[in-house]
This record gives sequence, structure tokens and C-alpha cells, in this order.
Amino acid sequence: MLFFRDRQVYDLLCSKPNHPIIAVGPHDKPVGLYPACGVIPVQHFSCYFAPFCYISDQKEEIYFIFRAFYCKYLCHLQTLSSHPQGIISMCKLFEDLLQTYEPEVCYHLNLLGINPLKTVFPWIYYAFVNVLEVDQLYFIYDRILGFESLEILPIAAASIFSFRANMIINC
Repeated sequence: MLFFRDRQVYDLLCSKPNHPIIAVGPHDKPVGLYPACGVIPVQHFSCYFAPFCYISDQKEEIYFIFRAFYCKYLCHLQTLSSHPQGIISMCKLFEDLLQTYEPEVCYHLNLLGINPLKTVFPWIYYAFVNVLEVDQLYFIYDRILGFESLEILPIAAASIFSFRANMIINC
């Protein structure tokens, strides 16, 4: 299982599993980060950036606004951690809210073998980018900035289920 001739390089790679991949050069020596920026791109990453393109005509300004928003908020959705703003905490909050306020819906979906989190996870993970229109996304982003929290995402997801509760139960 040991693919490296140098045990020190192997230990370095194994000791930091959450850090970006380190490229290995000649003689199995680490030469730098891969990718160079240190952020491992996810599928549809450009969807995060798209709503910010309507804010300004200047590319540099848009980039810096997006970078600040991503670094403060959205990056927590990309990592598995116990951070209170992390994706795991957001999923738990959604499940707790749905179970507390719509137990009939949860029971009905359980009988059908449908996991509501499986439906909602992309909504939370991508911060509703593929679900809502741009002007509606700005309302969500405004709440995120105002409360300095990503908790609006699972609250919005639970409220959609709550709003459609009668329709879900009748299915």
C-alpha cells in the first residue's frame, strides 16, 4: 500500500487528509499544492459565481465580491466538518425543523421510502442557485449577510416542504 519510497512524504500526505493535494515531484518530494489555489473545484462551481455577475459590469469588482462571500459563507458548505455553519449542521437543522413542524409529512415520506434530505441536499449545498431566480437568490443572500449565518438555507428548504405539506401528503 506504500507507493512512496520516502516514508516522510507518505506520512506528510496521510497526516493532512483535509488539505489540498500535494504534488509529488522527482524523488518523491512534495513540490507544491494541487491545484495551485488550494481549492479543490466541485461540480457546478460556476453556479455559485453566476448570480454575482448581475451586480456590476466590472469583472474585478464582481470577483472580489464573490471571493469575500465565498470565503466567509459558502466555503463551509464545501467541507465536511463539525463547524456550526458546515453542511452537516445545515442538514441536521433541516431534518430537525421538518420533524418538529411537519411530522405528518416526515411520516408519509418515510412510508413511501423517500428521504427528504436527498431532495433538499442540492438546494442547501448550492445555496438554492439552481432552484431560485436571481432576484430571489439576492433575498437569500441578503438574509445570509444580515444574520451572518447560513441557517437561512435549511430554514428556507424546510419552509418549502411546509408550504407544500398538503400536496406531499396527498401524493
